[in-house]
Amino acid sequence: MKYVITFFLWISPLYTVLSQTNDINERDLNTNSSVFTEWETRNINQTYQAKQDGFVSVIIGANKDGARGYMFFYSGKNKTPKQVRAKAYIYFDAKSDPNKPWESFLIPVKKDHYYIAKLTSLNEGMQANLQWIGLNDM
Repeated sequence: MKYVITFFLWISPLYTVLSQTNDINERDLNTNSSVFTEWETRNINQTYQAKQDGFVSVIIGANKDGARGYMFFYSGKNKTPKQVRAKAYIYFDAKSDPNKPWESFLIPVKKDHYYIAKLTSLNEGMQANLQWIGLNDM
């Protein structure tokens, strides 16, 4: 059986799109192998080094009327990354919109690069979640 498999690789060279035709038999299709590792929770305001190429998922939200804050995501080759890759700002005004606001982003991180998500809460009621998922060796 022939399948065309198209996927994005976030490795050198960055953003390379590969399109490849492979012979895959039925047994190969039924394996539990995955391109990704398991999701891992990370701490906000703590620097990590990526052991393999992967992605960071960040969710920032407000759960109290009047809550406001912002998140900056940095990554780079230095142990103290300075390059801003993403940012989000939240303000919860229950009078104008009773739905609790949230923002999120998914950012690629290269192997051996450092990354940190910094949350600044301007008052009470901010929450954030940071998750890492790596790419398995193929």
